[in-house]
This record gives sequence, C-alpha cells and structure tokens, in this order.
Amino acid sequence: MQQAGLQPSVLIKMPSYTRSDFQRLLPRLQRARPLTAVICSNDLLAISLVGAAAQAGVAVPTQLSVMGFDGIEEGEYLSPSLTSVV
Repeated sequence: MQQAGLQPSVLIKMPSYTRSDFQRLLPRLQRARPLTAVICSNDLLAISLVGAAAQAGVAVPTQLSVMGFDGIEEGEYLSPSLTSVV
C-alpha cells in the first residue's frame, strides 16, 4: 500500500467476533474516496459482512472486496465465493 501511495484505514472493531455491523462501514463507503476492501479477522465475520453488504445494496466484490481469514469450507458456497487466507 505504501508503494502505491495509499494509506490503510483505521481498524474497525465489530461488536461481535463473528457478526458484522455494516453501519460502522457506511461512513467510509460514502467518502469521496470510498473504502474499497475489507480484511476480516475470520471467515464467519467476512460471511456476515458479505450478507450485510448485500442487504445494504453494496455489491461484493464490485463495490467492496471482502476477505476472510481461516479458509472454512462454508465460504466456498457463497456466490461469489469468499476469498480467504488459509
């Protein structure tokens, strides 16, 4: 990110380890240079975020890329499938 001249966003804490609160991302999605990607601490949180984004009308991965961390099998059943660090 530094080589591309980008600054990482601050850490966004969710109220639950496995459940997202999409309202916490909305201010960052509505900026002049909106948030384009989120790396979640685990796949269950990422799956929750993908669902919340869909409910809010935010297209994943077109408007927002979401990546998880665990590589759980359930992530493969999403459409599109969840990108995850295994």
